[in-house]
Amino acid sequence: MKHKRRGKLCLLAQQILLGLKRLVCEFFLREKDKRFSTFETLSIDGQIKGYMQEPALKFLEPCSNDIAYISNKHLKHDFDLLGLGWTNVDYVDKPFIAMGKSGALENVKEMVRKTNYIESKKILALLDSKYKLIDWRRDFKSNYTWSANTWYREIKVGPKVGVDIKGPWELARMHHLTQLALQYGLADKDEKYLCEFRNQVLDFIATNPPRYGVNWGCTMDVGIRVSNWLVAYDLFCAFGAEFDEAFLKVFKRSIYEHGKHIKNNLEWYPHLRSNHYLANIVGLLFVAAYLPSSKEIDKWFSFSIEELVKEVKIQFNSDGSNFEASTSYHRLSSEMVVYAVLLTLSMPNKEINFPDWFIERIQKMAEFTIDMTRPDGLVPQIGDNDSGRFLKLFPVYKQVNGEYYEELLDHRHLVAVISTLFDCDEFKGFAGAAVVESNLITPKRLFETKKTLDRNKYPDFGIYLLKSKRVYMAVRCGGIGQNGYGGHAHNDQLSFELCIDDIPFIVDPGTYVYTAFPKERNKFRATTNHSTLSVEGNEQNDMNEQQLFRLGNNANAEVVHVDAYQIDMRHHGYGSMHRRKITLNPINSVITINDNFDGKADVLVNFILAPEAVVTIVNQIAMVNIRGVKVKLHTSFGVWSCVNSWFSKGYGCKERTPKLQLMGDGTKFSCDFKIEVEDNLQLMR
Repeated sequence: MKHKRRGKLCLLAQQILLGLKRLVCEFFLREKDKRFSTFETLSIDGQIKGYMQEPALKFLEPCSNDIAYISNKHLKHDFDLLGLGWTNVDYVDKPFIAMGKSGALENVKEMVRKTNYIESKKILALLDSKYKLIDWRRDFKSNYTWSANTWYREIKVGPKVGVDIKGPWELARMHHLTQLALQYGLADKDEKYLCEFRNQVLDFIATNPPRYGVNWGCTMDVGIRVSNWLVAYDLFCAFGAEFDEAFLKVFKRSIYEHGKHIKNNLEWYPHLRSNHYLANIVGLLFVAAYLPSSKEIDKWFSFSIEELVKEVKIQFNSDGSNFEASTSYHRLSSEMVVYAVLLTLSMPNKEINFPDWFIERIQKMAEFTIDMTRPDGLVPQIGDNDSGRFLKLFPVYKQVNGEYYEELLDHRHLVAVISTLFDCDEFKGFAGAAVVESNLITPKRLFETKKTLDRNKYPDFGIYLLKSKRVYMAVRCGGIGQNGYGGHAHNDQLSFELCIDDIPFIVDPGTYVYTAFPKERNKFRATTNHSTLSVEGNEQNDMNEQQLFRLGNNANAEVVHVDAYQIDMRHHGYGSMHRRKITLNPINSVITINDNFDGKADVLVNFILAPEAVVTIVNQIAMVNIRGVKVKLHTSFGVWSCVNSWFSKGYGCKERTPKLQLMGDGTKFSCDFKIEVEDNLQLMR
């Protein structure tokens, strides 16, 4: 006990000292930035290094129409951001800036702090005459704009209800630049794509001086942005593009400024590091790998490699899943790790030997994604989904009524990238059409995969798979992630997703938003919006609007028994125990669910259906029809009802979806459910 108490006191002292140090440094830096330009005065000598090989056009041609369409949208400054739909992001309420370069040059003082005016004007003068500036600081859903003159540590994340800071952050990550580079190669090196890359980068640098404005407020986004700049630049160069010296001078300096900002603003905390810190160290690694070598840059590289290995051990479980308790954050964090490793192993003058356990964990990252993927090629939305990515070399798009929209839950590209590191036919076969991702960087060596057992069980994450020829079930039972903080977990214990053939029938509702609408944020992660049992409106784990990235940890969910076709599990989040047993018959695809609740209270069992579902209820049977496939849900107790609910396929998106409900009457609750496909009914009789 004394050792534990001493350890807690040491941790508290460490936090206090770290906080005091940050406050002192922040005070002096803020005063300095108020008086002087925040642009660096140094000039970076030497060339930016290159690692990308020229993509073989044969790999790009199958998706060339998609790349061309999306890139031409981006030429017009039309973007599909976080559920907004295709929207133009030029200035609309400032005509003097909307005029383009000439208007900007005349009104630079309206756009940046006066201490940065001279340098910003010099950079703007490098723009093409007809280029129109992008409004980088606007949330285009609410039309709220963060001031360019606000110091980065004083940025308010949620200045008003309905204002979403993720809007400008997502735009300023600049994922789209790599697609411009690919289109440059496909379009026989059409200069307009090269010019657009050059103009957008200069535009951002000039109108977002270091440490001022919303786009320097989150170090994670700084790391993602600079990595996208460098990879896009590298791809352009791989296709033979050449850049003018004036641009390169500004570009190299800004890359250095990004690196320095990351190093000075690491999102490191002794009690918890998350995907934010991972993005910090990977962004810094990219900066150090691409900039010319120097004593400072080399220290950044060594630091990044050392921290990367440490954080993979902390943030990825031994089964390969991510510790955030989210399938979408598994993708985001895995992307960062894999691209960092791939870049490092392709560097000609570096010999980095990663530990065996580290390489094995990357293998298991791919296996987790393969095993989670539903028959329709998408992953279940367990935990938060903010649609976050590290690199979007080529996102998957689908056409709806002639318009292109990103398929946010297709994670095959992650396996494609990992397949570059391994001599593994399974990975390459699963990646399929996502070959663009695996033909850009060649590592100096390949690794052998090791056999992994029980790939239907991921206990570290808390997700289990029941599969047959026609049925896919992803069942949730386990910890809330982040060492018990639950920042990206939902109240989804004993819930599940169900696919019949390649059609999703019972789904997770997704996430929708974060800070813009706190009540909506909590509604989407609430117990009643998952396919499990709720008790009198109580939550399995406590949550509130003041801590949107925290869950209580009182459910203590655990698996009693699991095998290939059955899982028996329980949790104590309501004081009394909820126990659920799910059994899949692999021969006739019938699923039985037995629910028991020990307490005496009004209970509600929910099943969230896919938006396409058409529901017909006759007493104790609910018929669900999706695309002609019919499934019947029987209950041994009570009568079904169907109400409207919500489904979110990605951040910022939501649509109506039906929810089946069954209510208990306040006595001790015990009920059997049976789910069967209609064409199996005759066989069963």
